[in-house]
Amino acid sequence: QLDIFLQLSALARQSIWVGDPKQSIYGFRGAEPALMKAVVDATGGIREENILKKSWRSRADLVHLSNAIFTRAFSDLPAEQIVLVPSFTKDKELNGADRNAIVHWHFRSELDERKTPGSPWLENCIADQLRVLLEQKWPVYNKKRNQLRPVQAGDIAVLCRSNKACQDMAEALHRAGLQAAIARTGLLDTPEARLVMACLKYLVTPSDALSIAEIRLLIGHKNLAELTEERLNWLYRESAGRMPWASDDPFMQRLSELRPLIADLSASEILNLLLDELDLRRIIVRFGNTAQRLDNVDVLRGYALDYESACQRLHSAASLGGFLLWLDALARNDRDQQGSGETPEAIKVLTYHKSKGLEYPVTV
Repeated sequence: QLDIFLQLSALARQSIWVGDPKQSIYGFRGAEPALMKAVVDATGGIREENILKKSWRSRADLVHLSNAIFTRAFSDLPAEQIVLVPSFTKDKELNGADRNAIVHWHFRSELDERKTPGSPWLENCIADQLRVLLEQKWPVYNKKRNQLRPVQAGDIAVLCRSNKACQDMAEALHRAGLQAAIARTGLLDTPEARLVMACLKYLVTPSDALSIAEIRLLIGHKNLAELTEERLNWLYRESAGRMPWASDDPFMQRLSELRPLIADLSASEILNLLLDELDLRRIIVRFGNTAQRLDNVDVLRGYALDYESACQRLHSAASLGGFLLWLDALARNDRDQQGSGETPEAIKVLTYHKSKGLEYPVTV
């Protein structure tokens, strides 16, 4: 990558490099501060006028904390290249938000003061404290930072080290009577994804009896016992000229009518056609947990676009069958991420890595 940029810069009249040694916290993605330092040294070092000194995002306490940590972590660099000056200073803060921007919770166990109890003790403590915070209606800033309002659950993010820790935290929040918005794998196991996938598979293979059964079961036209009996009766019918199974079902008839329309459509266009023409969102809402379900549908639509982009990059043909196989590969590798189901009533729970670039009024 470095060589590519050097070659490109040789073709340009001016080359501007933007970087920050502190981004080496993304070492798991290959970030290497030594490369940046080599480039800086090779181009004559950092000039005073090129240093961006102000922090425009965070409250003063947070900036000072960051300065204290990073000046030690990067002790080999001059302090003026590390320290930021808060634009949002104490004297600019509104009355009512004069409490410290950093709050340190101390949880004490009644069992043993010498060691921290195992999970889920800490998660339960955090969940209970967040419930208290919401009940006390802590003041937070609006987006423009010119007004205060009581904190809502959707203003809060809890950052965890791993997906497993996120799941444990979400369960603790539920025990405390709070909603949690959490992104996790298993999208293709959800009822809404199974319904959409079964419709897509039926379009590819009209004789797919399993997809027909799953569609009719999920939309509530038949229960499992009724489906089994109907299917057996159809199989044992002696008439050689029998009609396709479930061809008299109104939903299946509407789905069949869409097949001639999809010949020239991409996977994402076919998915949108299904959602609109069959009014699948209205059916999916009946499954409950509306925000999560609809968020998962949007994730599926995003995956269709990702698949098409991947095909374009590889100069390969995109097809509905290929999209179904691509989704299956995601599920087998535990990469079929669900939507987070974010609402104003739900506390966001996510990993440090997924929080990159995001901002929240309250972060644990």
